[in-house]
Amino acid sequence: MMDMESQLKNPAREYRSVPFWSWNDELEPKELVWQIRQMKEKGIGGFFMHARGGLKTPYMSEKWMECVRVCVEEAKKCGMDPWLYDEEGWPSGFAGGEVTKLGDGYHTRWMELYQCAPSDIGRELSILGIYAPDGRYLYDYREEETVYVVCEKANPYYVDVLNPDVIRKFLEVTHEKYKKEFAAELGTVIPGFFTDEPQFSKLKIPYSYLLPEEFKKENGYELKEHLPALFLDLPGCGQYRYDFWKVVSRMFTEGFCKTVYSWCEENHCRLTGHLMREDSLLMQMQATAGVMPSYEYMHVPGIDWLRRRISSPLTPKQAGSAAAQLGRKFVLSEMFAMAGWDCSPEELKWIAEWQYVNGVNRMCQHLEAYSIRGIRKRDFPPSLFYQQPWWEEYGDFNEYFARLGLLLTSGQVEVELLLLHPMHSGWMLYDGREEGEIVSFGQRFEDLSQRLADCHIDHHYGDETLIARHGKVKGDRFYIGKCGYRAVVIPDMRCMDQPTVELLLQFAQNKGHIYQMGDFPEYTSPKAQKPLLKLRDLARPVGIRELKKDIDRLADFPVSITENGREIPNIHYQLRKTDTGRILYVVNLDTVMERNARFRLSGSWEITEYAPLDNSRYPVDTDEEQPGQTSFCIRMAARESKVFFIRELKADPKAAGREAKARDSDRTIILNPGGSWKIRHADLNALTLDRCRYRIDGKEWRDEIYTIQLMDILLQEKRPVQAELLFSFRMDMAPEETREFYLAAEIADRLNTRINGTEVALCERGWWRDKGFRTYDIRPYIRKGDNEIILKIDFRQPQNVYEVLFGENVLETEKNKLTLETEIESIYLLGDFGVKNRNGFSYSWRKELSCDPEFSIVKMPTSVYGDDFTSQGFCFFSGKMVISQDLILHEYDDSMGVKIQSLKGRRILYRFQKPNAAVAKLIINGKQVKKFLWQPYECDITDHLKFGENEIVWELYSSNRNLLGPHHHVDGELYAVWPADFTGEPSPFKADQRNVWSDDYHFVKFGL
Repeated sequence: MMDMESQLKNPAREYRSVPFWSWNDELEPKELVWQIRQMKEKGIGGFFMHARGGLKTPYMSEKWMECVRVCVEEAKKCGMDPWLYDEEGWPSGFAGGEVTKLGDGYHTRWMELYQCAPSDIGRELSILGIYAPDGRYLYDYREEETVYVVCEKANPYYVDVLNPDVIRKFLEVTHEKYKKEFAAELGTVIPGFFTDEPQFSKLKIPYSYLLPEEFKKENGYELKEHLPALFLDLPGCGQYRYDFWKVVSRMFTEGFCKTVYSWCEENHCRLTGHLMREDSLLMQMQATAGVMPSYEYMHVPGIDWLRRRISSPLTPKQAGSAAAQLGRKFVLSEMFAMAGWDCSPEELKWIAEWQYVNGVNRMCQHLEAYSIRGIRKRDFPPSLFYQQPWWEEYGDFNEYFARLGLLLTSGQVEVELLLLHPMHSGWMLYDGREEGEIVSFGQRFEDLSQRLADCHIDHHYGDETLIARHGKVKGDRFYIGKCGYRAVVIPDMRCMDQPTVELLLQFAQNKGHIYQMGDFPEYTSPKAQKPLLKLRDLARPVGIRELKKDIDRLADFPVSITENGREIPNIHYQLRKTDTGRILYVVNLDTVMERNARFRLSGSWEITEYAPLDNSRYPVDTDEEQPGQTSFCIRMAARESKVFFIRELKADPKAAGREAKARDSDRTIILNPGGSWKIRHADLNALTLDRCRYRIDGKEWRDEIYTIQLMDILLQEKRPVQAELLFSFRMDMAPEETREFYLAAEIADRLNTRINGTEVALCERGWWRDKGFRTYDIRPYIRKGDNEIILKIDFRQPQNVYEVLFGENVLETEKNKLTLETEIESIYLLGDFGVKNRNGFSYSWRKELSCDPEFSIVKMPTSVYGDDFTSQGFCFFSGKMVISQDLILHEYDDSMGVKIQSLKGRRILYRFQKPNAAVAKLIINGKQVKKFLWQPYECDITDHLKFGENEIVWELYSSNRNLLGPHHHVDGELYAVWPADFTGEPSPFKADQRNVWSDDYHFVKFGL
């Protein structure tokens, strides 16, 4: 364990996070080096150099390669991993347009079904077949009243991922170029490539010029014979759909993933990344026909998890299961995109730990933005980088997950149960729609996996493609690759592959345990039909409680986590066996419920609690409820996690118990914060000005409009124009009452400015929040009362911007790499002032408060109270605030009866609700007591207090949410923040067609 202890002090870079580093502006080598050093200081282990929308340095150009070289060399000096990202934007495969421009044979294709009269069949259609209403292929259709027509379509903006020759061309123009530039570093300093969201034609039935030949080769009949069965519930459609999707799944897996993986193997580097739409059976049918087979062709399998939420175990457990079975040490997750600017470290931790307990063990934060100026701040926020007010405290977050990643790659995961994955049944059910039986079918599988985890029956998924390639039976264990299972559960299934049937029968003959928890499959290959019926008789139908008893009996190390005698749902665990014992990792995924959890483990053990945040250890008081069983009770707050080291018992457990109980029996006093707090310090306050009057080319002034809407108006002109923007604000104080008053703007060009009627030549004073937010001292030019700032801007765009924004059938491949030349954005007023709304606030869910646009700048408040400082003068605040309060501690207590008792010797706990701040530091009498990033929100402050007067100080760090928004969405605080949510445009991601724009301002609480 000594080696583990030394590693935990400073985990190696391979366990540390490796974020998306969004290269989204004009790249400068000095700035790149500075940003790498920022990452290094905060405990980050590497980065993916990710070309993204806003990039002004031409992708794959000579300057691009120079920038990559600078970063590779700096990463080498810093001991970091500089990974390459294989695309300009996403999804991977089109090489920024270099592959798609090669012509029709390279383009993504799909099929569509129409019903019409024979005379109405369009000549422009590329027809694959014409069919009778019952689905029969028609060689002569002239006599039919109506027919079905299946045609193929293509889009020139993405590639045919089913064709390996197309992907080899992608490798030629991307990977081979990097190899030429970095031959010595590739596979040594540069670990490898990230591939992002490869997919066939999303939400469609895919097609490829290669598909007819591949289909006939595998199935022995023509693809065109039954094409309507892919769209319609026709007799025999299930078998045809199975045959079709089996071919498509193989072609996708081998065409893209295996082709890229093989190149990486040949060039001694690694492939990581994630596929598209992993989150349900339906979604996988819409992009990959199943993600698990492709994990075989990733050195580091990966997933993507969007939004501020968790779900069933499905997405992380698919990758975690395959990785364990295939012997992959790491599972990467790109996480936190769309979580929003107010997503706190506690919420980030909760999102991540739900994934870690299900098999992920390395973090890729989405994202760290080179710049957040302009549209970049709305690029699926947040940016978890130096722009965050709490960036200086971010190192603790990264140390925590580095240690956790080290622990969760140590030894071997102990899982006794295999749950068959019904992806191939999804092949039979999918008909191209976003509804139907496949939705409820997939949900039943997710629900079963959730119920197993809630009952503390850990499990892996068994993908039938991987079973066919890596499955075997050895003794009474069912193996997939390196993992052997004592029991197999057959969930609700429609079909079962022949290799799966045969292996399960062999497993049953060897006394293996097979359970049925859903409808038994009816379909298999003709040769396996009788064996399937035999298997049906051998599979034992069970409920969840009966299964729990059986698995606890079969397992080498059963785990029970109960409260009041019942297994606690939403507390999930991972168990790992090492050379020196076991590691038990437990997460309370509930966002509200605190639990007094009783752990029961078979055998006599010494239990040590390990705290990854500060690398500390604490002995755990255990008892022996039953002979041969170790039991202990732990309080787990909402979203809290625990790590336990489990070792053979060497000391007398009763002695340890007595010591712990003596500590626990100490009487404690609970203190709670409240009252008014003096403001000792506040970073520059802000007022975001996002409304302006405007005029174009010197014409008449137009009514006030929101700047983000003005951007659309100017783009609609489709030509260069001169725009003048008139911003207004009110000062209810004299400028002389402030020490500092700045304008911050995101305009790259020199500001052409008029303030209160005077032409002003402003000089830059520096930057604020982001190096693209330039600051200018305007204190000499403002006045008490109403003020006006006019900016004159030459608005221009390259032609391709208009083609992408207003062209037809433009895919996300083009939009994801769009770069605007001129951007119209809000401006910001900064200073030592307060910002009040003249008409007050309304309150809603998710810490939200809202108000009308009537803001005034007032004197800086001197005190605050409660959990909402936002409404007390800090509406748009982004920064650190330090507040203090005096606490008088009396020595004597008369609450215990007639006799007055001294408080000496008693422990004093400081307990409080989750603060409305990203990070909170508690300081008492000049010494830091504790930094709070997440639960539990209490600490022992006995040793920091004295009788008499004490000073309690809090340092509170806000997020960027109130500064940057979105401010004008009718739903207020969003947990899935799409760029469109800032503009009021309908969001395709959310299938939301409402008009969501609100003229009111929506904020979140900041406070204690």
